[in-house]
Amino acid sequence: MRNFWIFPALLSLSSVLIFFTNAHFISVLVVLFGISRIVCIGIPKVIVTSFIIMGFTVLFTSRFIMTNQTDLAGNEQEFVVEVNPTQSKVDGDQLQFYGTVLKKKKYGKVKKEKIVGFYQLKNEKEQIFWKKNQSFIELTAKGSLEQPENNRNFAQFNYRKFLKRETIHWVLKINKFEKVEKKKIAIWQIPKIVDLLRRKLLLHIESYPIDKVGEFTGALLFGNSNQLEETTRLNFSKLGLIHLLSISGVHVQYLVTVFRRLFRRFKLSKELTDEALLLMLPLYGALAGGQTSIFRAVSMRWLPILGEKIKLQCSSLDAWSLTLIISLWLKPTQIFSVGFQLSYLLTLFLLLFPLNLIDFLKHDVMKSLFISSMMLLMSIPILAYHFYEFSWATVIATSLFTLIFIYGLLPILLALLIASIFWLNQPFFQFLVEIVGILISWIESFLQKINSIGSFMITTGRPKFIFIFLFFSCILIFIMQLEKRKHRFLSLVTLCVSLGCLIFSTRFDSSLKVVVLDVGQGDSILIKDRFGKGAYLIDTGGALTFEKKKWAKKKKNTSIAQNKLIPAIKAEGISYLNGVFISHGHVDHMGALAELSESIPIKEISYATGSETKPAFRKALKKLKKAGTRLNSLLAPEEWSISSDIKLKALYPSEVGQGDNRDSLTLYAEIGQISWLFTGDLDSEGELKLLRKYPKAKVNVLKVGHHGSSTSSSSIFLKTIEARVGLISAGLDNQFQHPRPETISRLKEQNMIIFRTDLDGAIYYTEPLTGQGSFRRIMEK
Repeated sequence: MRNFWIFPALLSLSSVLIFFTNAHFISVLVVLFGISRIVCIGIPKVIVTSFIIMGFTVLFTSRFIMTNQTDLAGNEQEFVVEVNPTQSKVDGDQLQFYGTVLKKKKYGKVKKEKIVGFYQLKNEKEQIFWKKNQSFIELTAKGSLEQPENNRNFAQFNYRKFLKRETIHWVLKINKFEKVEKKKIAIWQIPKIVDLLRRKLLLHIESYPIDKVGEFTGALLFGNSNQLEETTRLNFSKLGLIHLLSISGVHVQYLVTVFRRLFRRFKLSKELTDEALLLMLPLYGALAGGQTSIFRAVSMRWLPILGEKIKLQCSSLDAWSLTLIISLWLKPTQIFSVGFQLSYLLTLFLLLFPLNLIDFLKHDVMKSLFISSMMLLMSIPILAYHFYEFSWATVIATSLFTLIFIYGLLPILLALLIASIFWLNQPFFQFLVEIVGILISWIESFLQKINSIGSFMITTGRPKFIFIFLFFSCILIFIMQLEKRKHRFLSLVTLCVSLGCLIFSTRFDSSLKVVVLDVGQGDSILIKDRFGKGAYLIDTGGALTFEKKKWAKKKKNTSIAQNKLIPAIKAEGISYLNGVFISHGHVDHMGALAELSESIPIKEISYATGSETKPAFRKALKKLKKAGTRLNSLLAPEEWSISSDIKLKALYPSEVGQGDNRDSLTLYAEIGQISWLFTGDLDSEGELKLLRKYPKAKVNVLKVGHHGSSTSSSSIFLKTIEARVGLISAGLDNQFQHPRPETISRLKEQNMIIFRTDLDGAIYYTEPLTGQGSFRRIMEK
């Protein structure tokens, strides 16, 4: 059955998709196509094998779904947890770990359930213990269980779904450790021994004299890319090179080649070499963390060697197919991982694409660029769906930097690792590390200079499944027409049209949108015009940061801008903002402004005169001005006729203030068929001033002032404006207890429909080209 294992593999993949997409019509269509294709082959052995494999896949997937349940009630307060040292992570004063709750059942049996735990480290001594720990830990702790958070903005990462796919249902917030003791591992517990060996290796690498060299060694040789600095990852991702920082088939192929040459140098036979690789490859995969891409890369090298050993033919395509089947049997939910999708898809493309189709290209460089371009095309739908953008520079950058990494940096780091075993603390080794550190700094500097030229990212937004399906279909048709040497130009045009639909369908949506984004305890409201004619933001949200001791500072960026604001804007296909309005100078309304401008260019920023007296806002304005953003300091009245669907007017303040709540820039807007009033944190005194100036003001929708504080939204103000809908932006379980009960009562007295981000997540108003607009919540009840 050489090269026929792909049929049961794809049929198994399609059956898993049906389970987890609630029988979406596209997944059903794929399964029906797969079945008809297998039947048309007419080879009984292939047909029978395919259906047997699919049956086992359905069985394993059903079992996974049925057993993926929690036995914890959620009200427990004391826990005994086993923590794997390879699955604990310290970032500043925060400890995060994936552990197993040990719960005694009847007859002395112990029930185990996976959880993710968080603990705020009390001092540097605790931090050092967890950073340097090389043992399995059994801890007794007091704490509470919380359900993982759902996504609170459109297309935001859904932590609850992610953890459930990892068979985790609870987040354990630890208040206090009662007991922490190291566990002894028995000699027959092979997986745990391998985990301890991996931990020792990573700690050994972290002891390098230069941190950066250790970080790259851990990433390229042992799949530990989480330790890399945020700026390093960002520079690589902007050029579409983030895959070079994780282990792939190219890495494994290189390591296998090195070992084969080494064994040949010692005059070992090919048979003995193969036997050694059959043992070493799985061990290396385990030491490298065993993630999806590592498992695929190692298995695809291991299976052909095994096949040759037992006299069974196993081509590269068969190895890919068998690896996919085993992956689905072990954990079917990994199909949702971006690593799984890119790893298996791009590898399949390289295996199936006939190189003779590009013989018309005379130079090897052109052939390499063509293959890189096709791989980029294959990856665009996945990148667009998960990250809402992709880098076109990856076509050229991958070809160049793959050579630098695989044939330059990787062998150097491997040699350095071997040398560190013998000479870690020797001056000569430290000299070598410094040389390699300089080389890595040159690479990073080169990447930074390329990125400084301009942005190479194309923002797509999150495309609809139908456009993804059509695009992949057009790629398949294009390759088939290349092979037949017919209708090549027509198929190329079709491919370009489908690519355009994929990239621009979200950006040039015909609907008008107003979105109250969930940015925690702050304000941020996005206005998106029809057909991509413009996008505007009222406030950016933000959070106060407090100075911490050096040991307690986090390396990972967990800001509101990076985790909530920027992804939510890019998911709408917005690559730049035509204008940003800042209501006043408080951090919860403008704190994310500077960071936002680094990722999404801003053409103009408007703010009430006097807000610039706030130091944080003044600093942000200085940065924006340097980047070319126009600054518009204003006093009411001022008007903007943005388009036929969007008109704005500043109603307040008419006098220079100090950027406080009472000085909030208040905007009246006509957006689509309804009128809006955005009041920032305007207090009741400011509302009265507004009414004196505009005594007959009426609006349909009110953005309730100051997050629903009792100092805003007075009864007389609400009665006068006669708003039918109230929008409240407040953080879940915020310390100010916003919105206040008395404010909610006043809104209800006016029979207003109330939407609030703390309970509803982001609030969307969408108005189609024809028909009436409607509100919806992200977290529908």
